[in-house]
Amino acid sequence: VKQYEMDHVQSVPWTGATNVWNTLGLRGKDIKVGIIDTGIDYLHANFGGAGNPAEFAANNPNVIEADTFPTTKVVGGYDFAGAAYNGGASAPVPDADPLDRSGHGSHVAGSVAGLGVTGSIGVGMAPEANLYALKVFGDGGGSTGLMGAVADSALAAGAEVIGVIPDRLIQRELGHGGVTELQVVGSM
Repeated sequence: VKQYEMDHVQSVPWTGATNVWNTLGLRGKDIKVGIIDTGIDYLHANFGGAGNPAEFAANNPNVIEADTFPTTKVVGGYDFAGAAYNGGASAPVPDADPLDRSGHGSHVAGSVAGLGVTGSIGVGMAPEANLYALKVFGDGGGSTGLMGAVADSALAAGAEVIGVIPDRLIQRELGHGGVTELQVVGSM
């Protein structure tokens, strides 16, 4: 039995994505993916940012600093939760900046469409796709209560695929006289 170890640099070939790239030439070009999670660290090198930890530490997560967002990779998004939202007694305090301060959303977005960081992070399965950071969890957690409104927002922005974490992947389908519907296309 051949044994494998988790490897963030070389994991995409295990999914068969490289076969799709090489055989069909498909790498996610012109696809918009909404990541509904803890946001995306759009300052990270995996998403075309400088990857400077000092820049991240100095960033105010409640406002968008000049020339930081949107980027050529993370083309849009919104923080529907606010940093302190935890889904319990706290209420959402939305703001315009969907910066991920906990890391989970960035990990998911990187797996989907990251650019890769030489020697430490491999490219995502659709590295030419554009991302929308749809933050529904605060920096310390949250609940799934905001996801319905966020999915509607993602579709309005033109997302073709919406990654809803932790349990479902939802895809936009057009049909039935132009009516948009959501269909579960796989469990995470």
